[in-house]
Amino acid sequence: MPLSVRCECRGTPDHRHCGEIACVRPVPLGIPTGTWIFDAKFRLDTQTDGDGAAKFGDICKMHAYHDALRKCKGAYAAYPGDERIMYSPTRGQLGPEVAVAVDGVGAIPARPGEGVLSAAVRDAVRELLGLGA
Repeated sequence: MPLSVRCECRGTPDHRHCGEIACVRPVPLGIPTGTWIFDAKFRLDTQTDGDGAAKFGDICKMHAYHDALRKCKGAYAAYPGDERIMYSPTRGQLGPEVAVAVDGVGAIPARPGEGVLSAAVRDAVRELLGLGA
């Protein structure tokens, strides 16, 4: 089954000066058994370590989506970092071998403008639907 995931993004009015890009809205993937939310984040947390991890606030926002939206099975931030981070509601942070937390939250590494953003999200969607990456 071919899958297509699209995030409509737009620059802020002065994006040429500040380099900031804002995603119009999170992208929901809904099937009869539940919904998963994907939210593009174009910033890194360089304060905690020099590697540019997902921002703590972005992970918290994914928890808010997961907890507040009825039938939400998982919520994931796509961010321009290198590390995949997944959390299970029952087991805490999962190891790097876990591609996506089916019932949980996380951050998916993806770099906008390199064709990797949609590929990373597409691979996560395929995994969630049991289609393999």
